[in-house]
Amino acid sequence: MRTDLSIGLILVILWHILSLVISFARSWTRVAAFSSAIVFSLYLLTDFNHLAQLDTIGLNDWVTATEMAMHIHLDVLNLMLEILEMMD
Repeated sequence: MRTDLSIGLILVILWHILSLVISFARSWTRVAAFSSAIVFSLYLLTDFNHLAQLDTIGLNDWVTATEMAMHIHLDVLNLMLEILEMMD
């Protein structure tokens, strides 16, 4: 599933780079923001699943906690930015 999400993330990045150069219609921008929100929601679910797996195997140290907190924080931040982009 991570590779599917990686392909989605690459498409999101390419869309944002392309939108810097080309001005798209508002409807296309909303569709892209909605798709990006889905990608980041799936990343958030994947990170929580990974966190549960780490807890199951008993990996509880500060390095792992900091790494997972950073991943979850970035997922939530990107999700909120895409939701704001949809509402614009």
